[in-house]
Amino acid sequence: MGYIGRQLSTGQYRKLDSIEGSFDGSAKGFNLEVDSTSVTPAAQNCLLSINGVIQEPFVAFSVTGSAINFAEAPESSDKFFGVIMGEAAFIAANTVGANELGVTAGTAEASKVLILNTDKGVNDIGSISGSATATASFSQILVGGSDGSNAFAVISGSGAAGTPGKVRISGSIQSTGSFGRVEADLIDPKGLPTGTMSGSAQTAINLPTGTVSASMGVSGSSISTGSFGRVEVAGNLSVTGTGPGITVADTWRLYTDVSAAAPITTNWEQVDNPAGFGILGSGMTQSSGVFTFPTTGYWLINFTAAFSVAETVAEQLGQIYTTTNDNTYALASEGHSGVYRDAGSMHMGTTCDFIQDVVSTSNDKVRFHIVGAGTANGGSTYNRTFVTFIRLGDT
Repeated sequence: MGYIGRQLSTGQYRKLDSIEGSFDGSAKGFNLEVDSTSVTPAAQNCLLSINGVIQEPFVAFSVTGSAINFAEAPESSDKFFGVIMGEAAFIAANTVGANELGVTAGTAEASKVLILNTDKGVNDIGSISGSATATASFSQILVGGSDGSNAFAVISGSGAAGTPGKVRISGSIQSTGSFGRVEADLIDPKGLPTGTMSGSAQTAINLPTGTVSASMGVSGSSISTGSFGRVEVAGNLSVTGTGPGITVADTWRLYTDVSAAAPITTNWEQVDNPAGFGILGSGMTQSSGVFTFPTTGYWLINFTAAFSVAETVAEQLGQIYTTTNDNTYALASEGHSGVYRDAGSMHMGTTCDFIQDVVSTSNDKVRFHIVGAGTANGGSTYNRTFVTFIRLGDT
């Protein structure tokens, strides 16, 4: 396991600066330095040699602080070298305190933390607390769980204590507090209270009535009218009701005939009859034949045109032009006409459609063209030449 407290200094061998330049045959005391910095080794940690003879600690010399005192004064011609050898300090039983742990007194406090059995396995985990009733908070609590024998954790305000092998987390039956993070291998599936529950997850058992909220992003009431940022389900998911689906559908038409026009700039009206007509959501708007979308999204655009032409006209076209900069339009879709003859007149019809990704309601727009010598038929009581807009979903 990891080492607790100050690191061992074993192996930290340092050569002392030479002091032989101060030998004069009479001086016995000298200052010990390493790289011109005073050091304070113990005598038994000093390996000293004078003229190749190893000096015995406490007999040939003694050390007090950074000062060394020889029993006999070295001669001026004597040669010296010395090495400080590191060591691990011995700590007697029942004497480990804040100083030995290398922490400020009072920082760590526990009656017991970990006990190992003869097989070096975890046998018991003791209590960690600030007081009998702690008012502090924990940013993270990790519980290993158990098979129901020894280890368990109880975190409570006014809730009841847990049982071995279980984890119970409570502030009150309806808690207004919060937990930064709770992890547990085993959750007691029984005895869940009624009322509001909150935490990191809920088990797929009998959930209480009322509001259920969790960090997975599921919240609301039994019939929620709110929104969900994200829902993750490991098993089956049952959803009742309907989602937002299509939110906008609108139809515009020519209310009177228009001759060949590219684009069609006049005679547009939003459908307002016959009885039963419908507009879903906020409809389109148009100015001089340029249609503006009420919101961004993917839009299905359908253009259907009916024509009356002379017998000599061979073809009529209906076209959809779009822009992404509110200026330059490009052909997006084109429909070619079919022909039938009625009492000397030729009648044609064509349709085309296009899905436009509208990312800007200011720049992404659409207009419609008719190409040919015929006349696009309009009417104010039913659709003849018309366009339909359906918003399919978000962009």
